[in-house]
Amino acid sequence: MGNVPKQPNRNEVKELRQGVDELMALFGHAQQALGSRNWALLYQYGRIMEGRYQGSYVSGIPADAARRLVDELPDGKTVGVRLMHRHRSGSYLASSLSFRDGKLVMHWTWNKTMRVLFLDFDGVLHPLEQAETSLAQFCWLPVLARALRPYPEVRIVVHSTWRYMYDHDELQLLLGPLGNRFLGATAPGPRFESIRGWLYANAFCSSYRVLDDDESEFPHPLPAEVILCESSNGVSARDVLAALTTWLETPNSDTKK
Repeated sequence: MGNVPKQPNRNEVKELRQGVDELMALFGHAQQALGSRNWALLYQYGRIMEGRYQGSYVSGIPADAARRLVDELPDGKTVGVRLMHRHRSGSYLASSLSFRDGKLVMHWTWNKTMRVLFLDFDGVLHPLEQAETSLAQFCWLPVLARALRPYPEVRIVVHSTWRYMYDHDELQLLLGPLGNRFLGATAPGPRFESIRGWLYANAFCSSYRVLDDDESEFPHPLPAEVILCESSNGVSARDVLAALTTWLETPNSDTKK
């Protein structure tokens, strides 16, 4: 005989029923306040950009917190939520959301001093040869997140080959605590050319750096904007962090070329 699944006890059943009841009440209230379609968009794609639940989707926060958010919108307030299925390239970034004339309205902010960090994954956020180590994928992501924390104007564009395997929403989720900084990915093609193409198309970038572990992808001599990593220790290396910190601490030291 196989293992018999453990039956939930009375308290677990009670908590489960309570959670379902709260969720059903939230859906009924939100659909009445915003309309079924607007609530579906907010619940599935709404990502909180500030406060206690920053970085979380509306679907992932407690029902009482989601209800407070819903109640703010019909009152004409602007809330720090971005609908992640809507992407816009160029000089504007979604910063907030309001509810007007029966529709959810995104508000876009002009960014004149935004700096961009072009990011590779393999050999930067985790070892290139993971099979030879005990380190997990994205093991150095917290290191980069700590380095960037004091600099909210720095955004991330992915030029890693992972951009061929994952769409924008998936890449953003993979970036975890850095997901709210994600602007997009470079176009298909050689890395350096794709980065230059992105910069040409996005004039709002005032300064940039590239984190990568493959020197062969770039011209010789290596451009000053490229911070080269060793594939065995990536962004966790002291010299890499020192170079990144120097750029972060001197925002007006260079401009996009």
